[in-house]
Amino acid sequence: MGNITLKTLLTVIVLFFSVCSTVFAQKSRIAELRKNGLELVYNLEFEKANALFDSMIIIEPENAQGYFLKSGNYFWRFSLNTQNTEIGETFRELSFKAVEVAEEMLDKDEDNIDAMFYLGGAYGNLGRYYGMTNSWLKAYWYGRKGKNYLKDVVEINPQYYDAYLGLGIYHYYADILPKFIKAVSFLFGIEGDKAKGLEELQLAVSKGDFTKSEAMFFLGGIYLDFEKDYKKSLVLFEELVQKYPNNFSMRLSLAKCYQNLQQHEQAIRVLTESLNSKIIEEHAYFKKFLYFNLARTYFELNAFDNALNAYQNTLLSYEKGENKKSGYYAWAKYWAAECYAILDSTAKAREFYQKINEDENKYAFEAAQNRLDKPLTASRIGMIKGRNYFQRKQFEKAGSIFDTLIKSEVKKQNRQNESFLGELYYNFAKVEFELKNYQNALATYNKVFNLKKINTEWVKPWSRFRLGNCYKELGEIEKAKTAYDLAYAYDDDRLKFEIDKARESLE
Repeated sequence: MGNITLKTLLTVIVLFFSVCSTVFAQKSRIAELRKNGLELVYNLEFEKANALFDSMIIIEPENAQGYFLKSGNYFWRFSLNTQNTEIGETFRELSFKAVEVAEEMLDKDEDNIDAMFYLGGAYGNLGRYYGMTNSWLKAYWYGRKGKNYLKDVVEINPQYYDAYLGLGIYHYYADILPKFIKAVSFLFGIEGDKAKGLEELQLAVSKGDFTKSEAMFFLGGIYLDFEKDYKKSLVLFEELVQKYPNNFSMRLSLAKCYQNLQQHEQAIRVLTESLNSKIIEEHAYFKKFLYFNLARTYFELNAFDNALNAYQNTLLSYEKGENKKSGYYAWAKYWAAECYAILDSTAKAREFYQKINEDENKYAFEAAQNRLDKPLTASRIGMIKGRNYFQRKQFEKAGSIFDTLIKSEVKKQNRQNESFLGELYYNFAKVEFELKNYQNALATYNKVFNLKKINTEWVKPWSRFRLGNCYKELGEIEKAKTAYDLAYAYDDDRLKFEIDKARESLE
């Protein structure tokens, strides 16, 4: 040790541990800020979260983490209100800043796995943003770029579980694209794998660090909206709502789970508690969605007076100057009119049908014009009630209503068109299918195809699809495939999505 004195050595040791202690304290502080910031984001306390992420940027200006988390905060805000272009633009700017800083991190250290993760996450969020704004080419390009970075992350370290959130979202949604879109997306190198996507999201849920809650939110949404596995979705959203009671988006999804599980009273409880929350006025944007879903729940219960009140509150929830072209505004007026008609307030029903403008929502306007030409009759009101019983899985009650209406309709002479009878056959066949009377359902669907004067465009395509489902249950696979092929020829994206899923189950 030559010229190094004991005093010098002790000084070096003290300085070493002092530096280590400072670095450790800084990393601990960053981890604390990240954790608390994300908790605030998920509880919709966005400005408080921004303050913590800004502190991260001040402490570590050359680390992309703070910029990435702050951009994610704005992505959450934009996803809750996609009409807010100012928030969307701020998200974009912060995302590209996160990309810039992450690339600088990689320039200094090409093996920096955290930098790769931030790049993958930022590009993935940009892909989702452009998908929300219907810029599909950019959505494909950024989504694929993000996936490639995240793929590199897990190849280097398979235990980097936070990366599986973005990979899971990518693989799942790329796979559930209807086949006619997949044919185009293949040109961009977009490969999907639904099962793999679900596994990756589950990994992020069970083992992720700061992506755990977001992974739960996405996985719960997939089970709710696409997989139709409402029990799995319910488990996730119950936990999320308990953890983040101020997140009205999560509360809304929980209510939808209860509604789809025929637990309508639970759905009403969640929605009513949300609307009576002390902080709902701080997030008044959600009121319209909460009221609209409350109205739908009452409507399914055939409680039309309560439904009408909730639809009226939906309309009152829109603020002055707010963009009313999202669909909810027009459809709330339409369904309020339906409630008035069912409750025998004909003049009020016409008034609400006439209030719907084409520029608010084309489909609601067309439906309203149809009602003005052909007002609700007692028979059509009966069919609405029957469909509501079906929705609540009270199949015998629904079937009894449809059977009575069919017999009455068949007795009529000189029908101008057979559209209503076709709808009745379609709904009655659905009941027979649910009761596992597949041969009877086949015969009823075929009655739809024997009708020649059906003006309702959706009846025959969807009857073709459901005819295929009957053949599938009866083990007549080739006939099922033929029915699916015939149904797929119609221009209906939602129908094509359902057919794609049915074909998968055949394979």
